Amino acid sequence: MLSSPPPVPERELPVRQVKAAPVALGPLLEAAGDIVFALDPAGVIRQASKRALALTATGGELHGVGLATLMADADQPVLRNAIADAAGATDAVRIEARLKTPEKEIWFEFRLAALALPDGAPALLAVGRDMSAQRATEERLRHMARRHWLRQWSMRLRRLLNPFSRESATVRAG
Repeated sequence: MLSSPPPVPERELPVRQVKAAPVALGPLLEAAGDIVFALDPAGVIRQASKRALALTATGGELHGVGLATLMADADQPVLRNAIADAAGATDAVRIEARLKTPEKEIWFEFRLAALALPDGAPALLAVGRDMSAQRATEERLRHMARRHWLRQWSMRLRRLLNPFSRESATVRAG
């Protein structure tokens, strides 16, 4: 016969009072997405993930830099609006923007969400997901669709314009 173990008496666990120290979001920044930034409400970077530092090649320091300045010029206004929207929203704001790197611009999907730090200071978390593989696949599919469409139209035009084709001859004979 199976039985459950006897209940363990609960005991009071000592509660330590911890003063609000500067928040180290390091593990969260590394686990949350491809690139992650902790921002102040104005969009200035407080902390960045290691991959974000590596991609931007800024010598390991992004603290105090505006996140929008790291984006492609055309995407900067979109990001600034998203930061303003996320600062006052309860839900995450999603945008797609290109991060400038020394080699090229890389598409990322960013989700920005308001965050209250343990010390009570308001902050934003910007989690980026690399969209370059998806964008490349979409572009390949568009290219294939264009080629297919062009091939279909060229075959139709040939049939229409060539009066000596087999199909047009059978139509005239019938």
